[in-house]
Amino acid sequence: MKLFYWKSPAGNFGDDLNLWLWDRFLPGWREWDEQRTLVGVGTILNTRNLPDAGSYLVLGSGSGFGQLPDLNANSEWDIRFVRGPLTAEKMGLGMEKFATDPAALISRLPEFSGLSERKGIAFIPHCHSDVSPYYDWQTICENAGLRYISPREEARTVIEQIARSEKVITESMHGAILADAFRIPWKAVSQVANFNNFKWQDWAASLEMNVEITPLPAVQTTEAAPTPRGVRGLIFRLKGKKPKLVDREPSVEEITSTQSRLIKALTDLSRQEFNLSDKSILDAQLDTIERIFSETIADYSVRGSQ
Repeated sequence: MKLFYWKSPAGNFGDDLNLWLWDRFLPGWREWDEQRTLVGVGTILNTRNLPDAGSYLVLGSGSGFGQLPDLNANSEWDIRFVRGPLTAEKMGLGMEKFATDPAALISRLPEFSGLSERKGIAFIPHCHSDVSPYYDWQTICENAGLRYISPREEARTVIEQIARSEKVITESMHGAILADAFRIPWKAVSQVANFNNFKWQDWAASLEMNVEITPLPAVQTTEAAPTPRGVRGLIFRLKGKKPKLVDREPSVEEITSTQSRLIKALTDLSRQEFNLSDKSILDAQLDTIERIFSETIADYSVRGSQ
């Protein structure tokens, strides 16, 4: 069986954990149906990302980008569960077809239990924010009294750092997913221009939560292009068109000012109330995922032996 997940060029632990997660949860999966593709952890249920495969096995993936795949097309779909109820609804599936993000089950792996004492509040940017040349996250976090965790480090390293935190402020959704699974209070923030609110709400709804996402100060790297003048400009406005956005290079002063505002915003956030799901709801969803994984192993092991 082949595996599909999103591979970020810069690296992103929430995607890269697919490299070893399935070997832990589905022993022997690589020897299963060679014609089928396992669709892994991530917001990848869309026609832009999915490979053109004859058949798919979906175990906890989510939607949120692009056009949804057509389940009635030629491909064969074995959807055991999706990330949340919003994805299930969009895909026309029953509400019994969602659980929560399977990465949360990592909290039950023995190597991540009994870690050292939890200390400090951590901050995890989105992988796109992390590669921005305009933010020195290490310095920003130090000045805000936070511990910086790069989402581009090796996945196990990031997960261990999360598990050793008292609280987590995160723009990375899997930062919140893992923190919540380890019962560490978390707070969601946004900074990247294309921040995907849908996937956050989908995951939160899977645990019967409402999540509020706090916007952080950001350097403006685009601006509206000049509108046409004269008659062309009049026609442009009458048609209700909006100017296109073009790239702009922020000044040193703007970058410095934004970093100062970021320090203040993160300092203020660290003193506010954090989020945590209901443990009984989380445990029930993780139990459901473990049951589905056991059923999947039984089904595909039998197929492989025939």
